[in-house]
Amino acid sequence: MIDVTFGDMVHLLKNAFPGINIPESFHETKKLVRALGYDYNKIDVCQNDCMLFCKQDEELDACKVCNEPR
Repeated sequence: MIDVTFGDMVHLLKNAFPGINIPESFHETKKLVRALGYDYNKIDVCQNDCMLFCKQDEELDACKVCNEPR
């Protein structure tokens, strides 16, 4: 979800539930999630959805299936 969409969702929730206590921005939400210990790892994906660039394929520069550059 992009930052603008997230901001719109927060605004919608705050209007629907005036007493709700949620972070004001995507950045604040990411900080909260990390503080709770729920960080994430970004994994690159072939643009044709053929494969993930992870584990033994993490250092590849092109897809093993369709040969598209990373």
